[in-house]
Amino acid sequence: MEPPVFMKTVDPIVGDLVLRTPIVASEETSTYEIAKIMEEHNIKVVPIVDDNSRPSGIISERHLARAYVKRLSVDSLKLHPINVNTIAQLLKGNVLVSPSTNILKGEVHIAIDSTSTFVEKLKSTDLAIVGNNPEMQLKLVEKKVTLMILTNSHVPSKEILIQAKRNHVGIISTAYGPYGVGKLINLSMPAKMIMSKNFITAKLSEKLNEIKTKIYESKERFALALDETGKLVGVITRTNLLYDTRKKVILLDHNERPQAVDGLEQAELLEVIDHHRLGGLTTLKPVRFHNEPVGSTSTIVGEWFLKNCKKKNPQIAGVLLGGIVSDTLAFRLSTTTKKDREAARQLSKIADINLEEFSKDLLRKGLDLSGKAPYEVVSKDVKEYVIGDYNVLIAQVMVMDMEQVRSRQEEFRKALKHLYNNSKADVAFLLFTNVPKNQSEVWVEGNREIIEEAFKVHLDENNSVVLNGVMSRKKDFLPKIGEVLRKKR
Repeated sequence: MEPPVFMKTVDPIVGDLVLRTPIVASEETSTYEIAKIMEEHNIKVVPIVDDNSRPSGIISERHLARAYVKRLSVDSLKLHPINVNTIAQLLKGNVLVSPSTNILKGEVHIAIDSTSTFVEKLKSTDLAIVGNNPEMQLKLVEKKVTLMILTNSHVPSKEILIQAKRNHVGIISTAYGPYGVGKLINLSMPAKMIMSKNFITAKLSEKLNEIKTKIYESKERFALALDETGKLVGVITRTNLLYDTRKKVILLDHNERPQAVDGLEQAELLEVIDHHRLGGLTTLKPVRFHNEPVGSTSTIVGEWFLKNCKKKNPQIAGVLLGGIVSDTLAFRLSTTTKKDREAARQLSKIADINLEEFSKDLLRKGLDLSGKAPYEVVSKDVKEYVIGDYNVLIAQVMVMDMEQVRSRQEEFRKALKHLYNNSKADVAFLLFTNVPKNQSEVWVEGNREIIEEAFKVHLDENNSVVLNGVMSRKKDFLPKIGEVLRKKR
């Protein structure tokens, strides 16, 4: 079976949001087209992306308004040359005569001066916006300007049309007035001319609370969601942040907050399935809680599997069986019950596994420490408890003998010290549980008096002691430690 996905936290993340496929544009898209996109899709921001779908800028309604209001004159096309067909489309005009070039890149002039003064200042690469003034129209054709735009639906005379074709002067007729034509030409600017390069981004793995703060403090009130390669996957708006994005969580094999995954407070707790002591977990509303004094939580789940599943998957049966055998140390621990043995027997039949051979093989492989880093071994099975005013950390390592530990004793002691220093625990215990000898060698970091009082023993110079009969952390070790700590309140 595929191993489950490891999650360091259940905090809501950006990836939990339901985001629409983003409506985007390129840097060459005209400002006018951007405005149309916003209107058609009822959106307030359009991300500008490159050929790889990575954002290079944004244009919001605020950017459009600023670009429109600030430009009191008609922009030169030198900075952003434009196709004549784009101009015609923007102006909803008719191309009466095609110009000598399709790309327009001159100055744009509105005819408000006298004919002689106006025509004199134009160059052949320029564009002229003119009304119903045949004299000026003819002079502009003779000047051989690139394009003449006639406003208010005016149409030139046949003589002017013939002369324009001869001189390769383009003519477009539009219903807009001079001022409207000028504004629309300004809206022909490509997105790269007005887009903002200052925008908030968020990776899909980023915590939602962190990005919420950034969005609410920004002027734009949105952020761009990116995948791990930096490609745009959506736009996060304030509306997106209103929806419930809490993960639904079931606690399995634990019910204490220090042992739970980070972010539990931000999740919706549905259920607890456990076989440990009650750890004082509190919730805002009732949850389903199932706790039994059995040797393994896999026994509880296994019983439900046996009772409720019509089609019993052999692989699932094998996984549950492994959990029971591992937790009970092949039924050696004092926490083992008849339920554990019976569930294991039935599951082994479904999985077609020889229970005795499987148990021996699992213990042999599971308890072999060779080739494993000491810190990996020490930190693999760690439980944290809050008892009274004390934070207690108990790590447990199952072994067939102590020789593999003795040969790397200093490394294991450093690993325990590292584990203790990186925790908030007042005391840390490391149990090396020797399965054949039915005992545990306990190493201590922190207050050594606690274990000495609990078990009436004295630690050696290495802060360690052997406790005969101590095999189960929850049944043989923790209760006595807890009794001592409760007296110290």
